[in-house]
Amino acid sequence: MTLLQLKYFVVTCSAGSISKASETLFVTQPTISTSIIMLENEFGVSLFKRINKRLVLTKEGEYFLQYAKELLEKADDLANNMAILSKSVKKIRIGVPPMIGVFLFPKIFLSYKEINPTIEFEMIESGSLKIVNRIENKEIDIGITIIDNNIMENYNYVKLLDTELCLALSKNHRLVNNQKVTTKQLENEPLILMNEGSFQNILIKEIFKKDKVNMNVLLNTSQLAIIKKYIYLNQGVAFLMKPLIDDDADLVGLPFNQGINLEIGLVWHKKTVLFQELKDFISYIQIKKYK
Repeated sequence: MTLLQLKYFVVTCSAGSISKASETLFVTQPTISTSIIMLENEFGVSLFKRINKRLVLTKEGEYFLQYAKELLEKADDLANNMAILSKSVKKIRIGVPPMIGVFLFPKIFLSYKEINPTIEFEMIESGSLKIVNRIENKEIDIGITIIDNNIMENYNYVKLLDTELCLALSKNHRLVNNQKVTTKQLENEPLILMNEGSFQNILIKEIFKKDKVNMNVLLNTSQLAIIKKYIYLNQGVAFLMKPLIDDDADLVGLPFNQGINLEIGLVWHKKTVLFQELKDFISYIQIKKYK
């Protein structure tokens, strides 16, 4: 049994006939037929039967197809991973949400560059949920995101810090003297939310829905400069991470009455192949504390 024989068999199953498989694979029909016959002879079973001139899988063929697909997928993964390991990779592709990209990633990047000046990062800005999808699709190597139960199940992670999502408003806002804020107080307040695909967007909507309070969404944007501009002008409010508010003297932050606590971490898929530069960076993060 060879991988090529498995490929011919799987493509034939998908195409529904040897002639169509021949067109897909750009090989002759006798080559495919011989390959399938060799598999049948090797295992002493019939993989196909002909019904009305069509190829139909036998029970043995259905069983064989399941494992043939898995073996081909694993072979492809092995080839891709070995290609990664064989290269001298210097660039680390890291996904970073907009809010985290402003106050946390620069600290990590600059401190690591001090001890490893040759390393190169490619920062891809995305919402937390899209970062997870991009890691899954191997578009990025690692990501900084919000940690939840779904992350813990399929990903390795290193905790970076705990923070809180607070309401950011201007010093002239009517609620500025409050100790905390409730959804009811924000029922008619123009709210600025992060774009779809962000953890913040989904979380805030769920809280308002649970409290049965309508939202007055003024704008969806991931541009922090735009969000802050609206807040400075007292034209809207937004939920931002506490460090972003604390670092801006023109903003006031109010905690939510229920408290919106977040855990931020560096994540990578459990199946990710770690090239040496990535291993070194993760090891650095594991012993470093960020606040």
